[in-house]
Amino acid sequence: MKYTSSPDFSLQEFSNLNLSRCDNPLAFNCANQPLLYWSTAIAEEAGEICGAVKNLARGFNQRELAKMKKKWLKNHELATKEELPSDQELEAMWLDEKEDALIKEAADVFIYLDLLAQKSNKSLWGAIQAKFNEVSREMGLDNEYILYSNNTNI
Repeated sequence: MKYTSSPDFSLQEFSNLNLSRCDNPLAFNCANQPLLYWSTAIAEEAGEICGAVKNLARGFNQRELAKMKKKWLKNHELATKEELPSDQELEAMWLDEKEDALIKEAADVFIYLDLLAQKSNKSLWGAIQAKFNEVSREMGLDNEYILYSNNTNI
């Protein structure tokens, strides 16, 4: 099923779609997975975030440059070495790839967090609201997050 998001796409709609896809026997078929499965999935994806951050912190070096040149030539089979992008262009491509990898792993964590909450019969969105407001109050701040949802089962 293709689902097109709109400005009115709510977090609850996402949760419903996420759970439906997860439990679909033709897709992931995860309806009966225990909470351990979901927490392990979150930990695995969080580890991948750490790997992406480590790569970014290490930075673009000679090894990464060599890998990018090899990758570019492989993806452009008819190109010659003379047609390679400059080192600066390859570094920019590398940075884009690494930043994209980081945010994709963060999205995986978010998706699994939502599933963990649902499998616990709790609302991730309600918990986010409650925790945000709790910390704001502890800090003496008056910014409060109001979640517009009928589902406040936290």
